[in-house]
Amino acid sequence: MLAPGVRYTVIETRYDEVVTPYTSAFLSGPDVTNITLQDHCILDLADHLTTPYDSIALRYVLNALDPAHAVAPGCRPVIAGVGGWPDAGNGPPAPDSGLPVHALHDVRHGDLLHVRLLVRRG
Repeated sequence: MLAPGVRYTVIETRYDEVVTPYTSAFLSGPDVTNITLQDHCILDLADHLTTPYDSIALRYVLNALDPAHAVAPGCRPVIAGVGGWPDAGNGPPAPDSGLPVHALHDVRHGDLLHVRLLVRRG
């Protein structure tokens, strides 16, 4: 059961070899956003271990944490086992962006992508 008042964002890849089927990662509910990376960019071949290093996935994380300043992720090749190239100008926000410092640290290291991202508003 999902907690009321919490917005959930799930970012998943079709090529996840750990969570199978990949759609089992998705949640259902009124405040849920489920994202499949390849629905945005067919060049994104990220697998389970590459997703934390995928600049497209990281952009979705940043957008969920700070929807008022959301930026559409670019589409560029992401290779399983290697990751993706960072967006020029679309990197993590500056420490004075209003996001908690620990969230910035986690986003930069991709830690949030190994758990379901919980974003509380209000």
